[in-house]
Parts: sequence; structure tokens; C-alpha cells
Amino acid sequence: MKAIDDTKHSVDCEYKIGNYRPVSIREPENGFFTEEQVNNHVKAVDKDVSEPIKKKKDKKKTKNDGKDTGTTSKKNGEEPIVRKTTNTGRVVYGEDGVEGTKGRMSRTYTIQPHDVGKMKTIYGNAKRVTVDEHGQLHIEYKEERLNNIEVIAGPIIEHNYPSIYSSLYLAEEYFNANVGKREIRVTAGGLINERNGRIIMELLTDGGVRIEGKSINNLRLANISNVN
Repeated sequence: MKAIDDTKHSVDCEYKIGNYRPVSIREPENGFFTEEQVNNHVKAVDKDVSEPIKKKKDKKKTKNDGKDTGTTSKKNGEEPIVRKTTNTGRVVYGEDGVEGTKGRMSRTYTIQPHDVGKMKTIYGNAKRVTVDEHGQLHIEYKEERLNNIEVIAGPIIEHNYPSIYSSLYLAEEYFNANVGKREIRVTAGGLINERNGRIIMELLTDGGVRIEGKSINNLRLANISNVN
């Protein structure tokens, strides 16, 4: 805190007004995030960027009797009740406290230093997909707009999803088997962080990355099927 009576502090005291330096504390800016919420958002963004845009119909969906089948219901003359749905699963970032508010995942075209501490989803063509000697997955993008960030599946995935962590090598194998044939689209969603002066996206969930629409679990199940 700053000094109230500045004369009571010595010249070199860190609390003297002239010497005060505010400390920046990073906290989740948009509340808490659940694993299903993150996975669903990554899947939705991946589908959105990979499929052609379809025109939406202006007409409301109706039953055979012509009545509106929206998201409200009405009983015994009471006011309509709006049906609400929420994502479930464990909280992977932030705190689900008494006043906790679920955050909103957002897609972004580029990543900047001020995004550190935020939950984001990015997409593009992979330049490199590798697994290091510790079993961690590393993904880099071809696009210049994303050449300042690296996607990493590390200790958090290893701790919370051991079977997924042990299958990360399948992402590297899939990439190497197909990169010579076409561009390999990768969509990833997680926490923007900073490590050794480099911006990274740290994956927090088992479905936080999709390679050409496939999650690590999809690759894992396909591999098990092929073995059998």
C-alpha cells in the first residue's frame, strides 16, 4: 500500500509514494470455466471454421399443429418458464464460489501479450506437432498471425487425464502421416500463459485440442480399434 504520511518513511522505503510500484496480480477476468464448457467451445469453433456457412431459416420451428416450439413452457395460466442449460464438469480455471460466475470462452484471430491470463480458442494450420522426451505435446502454427504462440499439453493434462496424456504421441503420428498430403487444421482452447519469455497456450482439458476435427480421445479410440 502507499504511504499515508509520507514523511514517516525513509528515503529508500518501498512504501514511500515516490518509490511505490504497483504489483499486477493476474486473476481470471471472466469467472470460472468448466472442462465441458472448454471442450464444447473448441469443438464448436473447429466445426465452424471447417464447414461452409449455411443460411439460417427465418421461420420458427413449429409442431404439426402450428404452435411455436421455442424454449418456454406455460402451465395453468402461469408465466412462461425459460429453460436454461449450463455446461457441467470440473472447474479447470477460476473458482466456482458462492458468487462465482461462469466465464465465456472466446475465439481469437491473433494472440497478444495482454491476453496472458485469459481463456482463448485459436485455429489455423499446423507447422509442427511434436511430443518431447517428457511426453508433452507441442503445437506450432504456420500462419504468421500465430507464430508467436505455442500450444502445450503438459503437467495439467498428465495429472487430470493420464490416459489422454499417454496418448499424445498419436497426435504427432497423425500429423506426420498426413502433413505431406494436405494442410492440417488444428483448433485449440486453453489458458494463455507466459513461459521463459514466450507466450504459450496451456491446455487444461482432455478435449482442448482438435486435429482436423479429431480429439486426442478420438485418435486413441481409433488406435485401439486398429490394434484389435
